[in-house]
Amino acid sequence: MGCGGCDFQHIAPAHQRTLKSDVISEQFSRIAKKELRIEVEEVGDSLGWRTRAIATTNRNGKLGFYKSRSHSIAAVDNCIICVRSMNFPEIAARPLKGDVRVEISASSSGERSIALAPTRGEEKARITEGQSVLHETIHGRALEVSQQSFWQSHVRAPEVLTNVVLDFAQIQKAEHVLDLYGGVGLFTAAIIDVVGPAGHVDLIEGSKVATEDARRNFATFKNITVATGDVAKLLPRVTSADVVILDPPREGAGKEVIAQITALNPRAIVYVACDPAALARDTTYLEDHSYSLVKLRAFDLFPMTHHIECVALYERAEVS
Repeated sequence: MGCGGCDFQHIAPAHQRTLKSDVISEQFSRIAKKELRIEVEEVGDSLGWRTRAIATTNRNGKLGFYKSRSHSIAAVDNCIICVRSMNFPEIAARPLKGDVRVEISASSSGERSIALAPTRGEEKARITEGQSVLHETIHGRALEVSQQSFWQSHVRAPEVLTNVVLDFAQIQKAEHVLDLYGGVGLFTAAIIDVVGPAGHVDLIEGSKVATEDARRNFATFKNITVATGDVAKLLPRVTSADVVILDPPREGAGKEVIAQITALNPRAIVYVACDPAALARDTTYLEDHSYSLVKLRAFDLFPMTHHIECVALYERAEVS
């Protein structure tokens, strides 16, 4: 039994996308009672796309990944979905200790970092090579991303997702935008020049490390507010918003957060989702608050795996 990470590697890439389209249709039909067919768009090569990887050594110090539905490690000499700049074969050839988690990051600026932690226990990974903060560029703006902060793993994901978010949101000068689950500020970086000095962006994120990055990234902007904490607890402090962008974790936003978002009466809600089932469920909550699904696009940002990224636009339903 081989590595369990790429559960679709035995399927032709074009058919992988068809299967993912089937999943979106099935989830929306079953959960949201909506019949739709969305093409999962090809983003780039199906190999050599991953910029973030977590590998593990076996008891003999050989680097690899967990086997499917198993706690045993399949040792590998290379990971063919990782970007070449990660140089996975060089790391795999090293004499490593046994039972160690190896977190590898490669940035768009050519940097690489490696952090190690024991596979057992809650100990955080410790940087052993490279810098603890890498630099990514989006829409001409350099962002600092700490090793512990989330960053989209597909090399083209930041570009693809920010472009579709901007296209869906159609943000205007001087508007107030909420960037929920905003991380280090990927979407804020794309928004800030569009809203201009008269506009405002509120970024809310649960990770303290990520918001520390965000505060450094936007330290020169007086019209960007960064808040650390649970979105559900911090949203009641916000009194209005023209546009809400949210990129929640896999479990989705949920009923409470959706109710708080719609209470702000935004003209547009743009939802970035990595789980179509959670997106379909939250679509039903949005409809309960008179927001309708207007546009939906899906992207194959995790080739060779079953994962899918969707971006959805919701607007307040016209009352007849």
